[in-house]
Amino acid sequence: ICRTAELHAECLLNPQYSVNVIQPMINALTLRPSISQQICLAFNYLAEASPNYMSHSQFQVNWNSNVDPIIEGLMKNAFRQDVGSTHQLLELSFLAIISMVYATSSTNLADKYTRTFMELFKNAVGSSGSSERDQILQECLLSALQICILKLEGNISGNLFQDVYTLITEYFKYIDNVNADGIYVISSLATSIGPKFNEKLADFWVFLKHAMTKQNEPETINSVFGAIQDISRSCRSEFAKYSDEAMEFLEACLNNQSLSKELRLNVFICFGDIALSVKAKFLPYLNHMFSYYQMAYEAGLNLSESGAADSLDYLEQLKDKLIESMTCIVHALCDVQEAASTLVGHFRYLFLFIKRTCERRLNPTVEYLRNCLALEIDIIDFWPQGVAEFVDRDVLTYLVEMLEKFTENQQNSCLLYTSDAADDLLCVDLGGRRIIKKKKLK
Repeated sequence: ICRTAELHAECLLNPQYSVNVIQPMINALTLRPSISQQICLAFNYLAEASPNYMSHSQFQVNWNSNVDPIIEGLMKNAFRQDVGSTHQLLELSFLAIISMVYATSSTNLADKYTRTFMELFKNAVGSSGSSERDQILQECLLSALQICILKLEGNISGNLFQDVYTLITEYFKYIDNVNADGIYVISSLATSIGPKFNEKLADFWVFLKHAMTKQNEPETINSVFGAIQDISRSCRSEFAKYSDEAMEFLEACLNNQSLSKELRLNVFICFGDIALSVKAKFLPYLNHMFSYYQMAYEAGLNLSESGAADSLDYLEQLKDKLIESMTCIVHALCDVQEAASTLVGHFRYLFLFIKRTCERRLNPTVEYLRNCLALEIDIIDFWPQGVAEFVDRDVLTYLVEMLEKFTENQQNSCLLYTSDAADDLLCVDLGGRRIIKKKKLK
């Protein structure tokens, strides 16, 4: 059943068969842990696959009617008392719960479980001990709460917003500390409630500054990156007050060799989001910040000459995030006349980086080629005279020809980050992480 859910989810999602399969699967959660774990994974696979079939109304109605009973069964499974001190079943149950909530289109369901997870978290903090299982339970509840809030985007009531915010900040005070899971929840609040988060920004920034000091805790630092991205997008009118502190923190992270190089790449995404938030107020950072971009370009070009798999994997991440970040900066400052000379001077290095990293031998993704083409065209459109000497028409022709090799069907299956999308700030996964589908050039 688990393998069928993973590889042929349509067999279990089809109303013709699911009516005889879903309830027995829910019942099987009560069996011995080894079976229950497989059923949890099966529900997780079904939830991940379900969006691919929701265009069929019968599938959608059938799936939506099953989500609540499945989550209820998984909740009971997570709190089973017959599994001893092991926490694997707890984690797998919540993995499936989170996937189920994320896959549903029902805001009523998200609202219901937001309140449920809040109550469970209150009880867990107030009554649990300090065992590993207790800590994992709290982390699972916070992760589930985060997903529920993200699903409520634009539909979260003022009272619920206040209740969640109070719950997390009181928790921070209770543990006399901050942690990544709590930061992610408040970050999701900013995404969900938008500009209304401005009223809480000053209060929350105190906790965020505390988290910024934890340079030896990668997960906490990553949650801060996500919070900076989400809050800068949601609180444009207020975020400028905190941009100096944010930029100082980000530069410290770039220079912190104890953080993984993959984690530090998120700094560039933060730069782009801050630029879109504060626009002209980003100018004082521009020259100094571009020195880091130029170092990153040079590192990327060196990696492009390496045949090592790990180097090329890192290059894939590096180039995606640099181009995404630069697209945001270009759109943030395209109307700021004072930024023109600094930007145009930088584009020489950017265009060279694009040319080299789009070479066919590096197997660039369709998304990367499109993003690079869109960025170059935007730059030419915004500063036609300034960049004329840097523009390589052969590169533009090459990018167009490469993209034309894909059928319309193939193109539609990829995420396209266009100029229009730049000002809409992309769609966001957990903690500010982007959802990107990749397709290699053949």
